[in-house]
Amino acid sequence: MLCKFFESEVHFRQRFWAGRKVIELGAGLGLPSLAAALLGAAEVLITDLAEALELPRKNIALNFKDEQANISVAALDWNDAAKGHTSLPADWDIIICTDILFVPEAIPPLVQTIAVLSGPHTRVLSCCEHRFEEATQFYEMMRAAGFRVDRVPNEELHELYRGDAFHVYWFVPSMLQARDT
Repeated sequence: MLCKFFESEVHFRQRFWAGRKVIELGAGLGLPSLAAALLGAAEVLITDLAEALELPRKNIALNFKDEQANISVAALDWNDAAKGHTSLPADWDIIICTDILFVPEAIPPLVQTIAVLSGPHTRVLSCCEHRFEEATQFYEMMRAAGFRVDRVPNEELHELYRGDAFHVYWFVPSMLQARDT
């Protein structure tokens, strides 16, 4: 759903990804990261727990030639990153969070990790299914962390890749007046 959203001309003008540094949190297979890299992002980092990195590594190997150095994989535990214990750089242009709302106790470290990795111009793009009642706390906590929360209306999503169960949001630092899309 999110990868198809990347094709939206309303939100992603031609060359949107060019020169951008992109990190995906809790990436699983890393499909949105692969799409961002193929669309021209300058640097893409797929992150997940150490034990979950085999599949994104395989997907990179299957979809990119060895000489393409714009996409890589790194272990990232939100509990550690939330406490500032990460060697990853901050100030990413785009942070992608796809299908990562599974349990309420993971939301605070997720939001704190996003804050640690963000800079003044970072945009966060989220596409999640609400599997539990407290999932909306994510949006409230992002507001409290200083982000403006903008839900993408269903009619702006691809007609075959939208529905009431999934929610696509942009988060931008509150001090910014307009999305850089």
